[in-house]
Amino acid sequence: MSSAPAKSYTIGGFVYHPHFRELVKGNTTTRLEERAAQALDMLCRNNDKVVSRDELIQEIWQGRVVSDNSVAVVISDLRKAFNDDARAPKIIQTVPKRGYRALDVTLQEEAVTAPITGHVAALSVARNKGLEYMGFAACISCSLALIVYFIT
Repeated sequence: MSSAPAKSYTIGGFVYHPHFRELVKGNTTTRLEERAAQALDMLCRNNDKVVSRDELIQEIWQGRVVSDNSVAVVISDLRKAFNDDARAPKIIQTVPKRGYRALDVTLQEEAVTAPITGHVAALSVARNKGLEYMGFAACISCSLALIVYFIT
C-alpha cells in the first residue's frame, strides 16, 4: 500500500473516494461507473471552475469521437447518484454553452488508504496476495487430504 495520503472529496454531504470510485453518504455507498467516476474526479479537481464538454471528452474518451449525448448521459448518471436536480442544482451545475461545474467541493487528504465501509474493509484482506495464495494452498491441501482419505 502506498504511504501517500488518499484523496477524497466532500460534495454536498457526500464523500467521494476517486481511487475506489465510491460515493458515500451515511451508511450508503454507491459505486460509480468508470466514466461517471472520471467525470466527477475532473469536476472535483476543477472545483467551482467550469469544465467544458470538450475537456470531459478529451479526459474520459481520450479525444475519440463520441455522440453529443455521451457527456450528457454521464452527467445525468452523476446527478442520479447525488439525487441532484439539473433545474435546481446543489452538486453539479450546467453552465449553458460552456460546460459543467461542481459546487461546494472540499478536498480531504486522509491518512487511510481506503474508505471505511464494510465491503471495502473485507476486500482489503482479500487484496493481500500472500494471504490469498496461502488460503488457496490450504484449500488444495485439504481437498487432496480428503480425496486420499476417502480413496484408501
